[in-house]
Parts: sequence; C-alpha cells; structure tokens
Amino acid sequence: MRPLSLPAARRRAADVLRRVTLPSPWSLEDFISGIAAARGRPIVVEPATMSHHAVRATALWVAQPELDLIVVDDTASELYCENATLHELAHMLLGHEGLPVPQQAGAPAQPTEPTRVLHRRHHTDQRELEAETLAYAIWRAAGRRRALTTAHTGSNRLLTSAFEFPGKAHR
Repeated sequence: MRPLSLPAARRRAADVLRRVTLPSPWSLEDFISGIAAARGRPIVVEPATMSHHAVRATALWVAQPELDLIVVDDTASELYCENATLHELAHMLLGHEGLPVPQQAGAPAQPTEPTRVLHRRHHTDQRELEAETLAYAIWRAAGRRRALTTAHTGSNRLLTSAFEFPGKAHR
C-alpha cells in the first residue's frame, strides 16, 4: 500500500474546489442540489442509526443506478452529520467509486451499472484522506471554518487542526 500524501490530497482538493460553485449564503441543501444537477442524478441524504457498536461506519455513499444515496448516522451531532455529508459528496466530486454490491442468489438480474457502496469509517487510504481534505476545504471556502473550530471542542477541534495549512492560525 502506498503511503498517504496530505500534500497530494490538498492539491486535489484545491483543483476540485476551483470547479464547484458554493452557494452564498452557505446552504448544504443548495450545495447538494448543485452537485446533483451537475451529475445529472438526484442525491438523497438519509439519516439512519448506523450501529450501536463502537466500530461502525458513520456515513456511507450508495451509488445506485438511478440516484446517489448518502446515509449519515442519526445519533451524531448536526455539525458532524454535515461534515460526514460533505465527506461523501467529496468522494463524488473526486470521482471515487465504491465497491460493487454483490448480487444475492436468486435475485433479479442487476441493471448494467451495479450499486456501489463507499463508507466513511477510517482514513487509511488516499481516497479517504482526499475526501476528508476536500470536505474541510469546502467548509473553509464556505466560511464555516469558525463553526468547526470554536463551536465544539475535542474531536472536532482535532479533526480541524489535522488539516490546517502550515502558518495558518485558528480564528
């Protein structure tokens, strides 16, 4: 496995961010609508209890033949759910693909494009690092950086500081 490269992830995030339009004032719903329109397919965000266990997916993207479904953990804070949604949208914007869902025996034949799943649990590969970096870049560009760094402490502050650019101070 190749080592992770934060500089490469930042470059990819900057490239994508130059090509997307952020709504002003910021609205996650409007941002999702813009991405859906650009992709030519609906995007549905569905809250659900992901798991009651410590090791769990906190969000996942299910690329179905007719729509993109983002499932976010409904036990998480609103801030966390918004970040998880941005992370899954970042996978779409970066052109990442999930794993095909295997067809069950006896099930009707799948359409030509299989359902694919990509879930947010660990940041152990370059795709996850790129998606998290782009999600953070979108937060910053949308002016939401302050909400991430001052509204909450603990893990949200750690997440934010992990992606800080050198020489930039928290506001």
